[in-house]
Amino acid sequence: MELLAALENGSDLANVPELIYRDSAFIRVSPGKPINRVLDELPFPAWDLLPDFPRAYKPAIYDYPRGPVATIAASRGCPFHCKFCDTSTFGATVRHYSPRAVFDMMVHLHETYGVRHIMFVDDLFLASKVRTAELCNLILAHGLKMTWSCTARVDTVKPDILQLMKKAGCWEISFGLETGSDDLLQQMDKAARVEKSEQAVGWTAQAGIRTKGLFMLGYPGEDEHTIAQTRAFAQRIPMTIMNLTKFTPYPGSPIYRDLYGTNIREDHWDKMNGMNFVWAPEGMSVEELDRHYQQILTAFYRRARVGHHYLGMTLRNPDHALRLLRCGLGFAAAKLRSVLSGRGGLLVKPTATHLDS
Repeated sequence: MELLAALENGSDLANVPELIYRDSAFIRVSPGKPINRVLDELPFPAWDLLPDFPRAYKPAIYDYPRGPVATIAASRGCPFHCKFCDTSTFGATVRHYSPRAVFDMMVHLHETYGVRHIMFVDDLFLASKVRTAELCNLILAHGLKMTWSCTARVDTVKPDILQLMKKAGCWEISFGLETGSDDLLQQMDKAARVEKSEQAVGWTAQAGIRTKGLFMLGYPGEDEHTIAQTRAFAQRIPMTIMNLTKFTPYPGSPIYRDLYGTNIREDHWDKMNGMNFVWAPEGMSVEELDRHYQQILTAFYRRARVGHHYLGMTLRNPDHALRLLRCGLGFAAAKLRSVLSGRGGLLVKPTATHLDS
């Protein structure tokens, strides 16, 4: 608003805070202003502007116990400095809504749109145990019947807060476990080690909350030994869902500067998606990493305990099975079109298929 007023009145842009602008041949940066650490002055997100909300916006299959589902960012920023992470969007300063404001959002979504599960998409939801506990107590005091999932670090949870979160509807916590190698965790500048991760996941399971383990493969220093450690670690902890990403040196992250000596290389933008290996550690190839990637996921998901978990989820919520069936049919149709279009130059017009995964 300050910028619009300055442009309208022709006043000096130097008096508008937090601008980068050109002044003849020079680039000027105007002074910033104190960060508002509490976001309650902001209005609710405009969920009413989303067509067919919330039913048209489904998360991944088996990523929620029952729908409809909505997302809330209860805070912004992360105070930690993992080397693989680019924090330039929200920064290292945590700003947050008050627990009361978050609770009011949940009530609004539940009563207005029938939302039954909330996915908190904060960089670090459990940055403050005090705020988390206050939100949980509000949910319990008012009898709000909703489930929710969130993010945490293994060094931000204790049995007492986990038990309170479970009572207040917490269904899943995503932990950045990354690897089963202490050496790699140290190179990533992660404060916790594998033993601490196992303890936190164990506490979470004891509280009755599902753990989603967030792992990566191919970080600098990765080798056959560290890959075996990660595979064994993922299978021995009480966990039924894991997200294994392919290490991507994101522009702006410390590890990107270490590898390339610069913040940005133009030819890398189309590869920065976490789903392709764009770099391989010394002594390994991208093809080897891809093979290990498939082996880790296959070994994890083929276990009977994991299969029983998803069978139970399917029986409790058949919508998961229907979405899985649609996804499978869509994949089969796409493969068939690919095969037919490759025979004798035959072109098959693609049909609209909704892949709901």
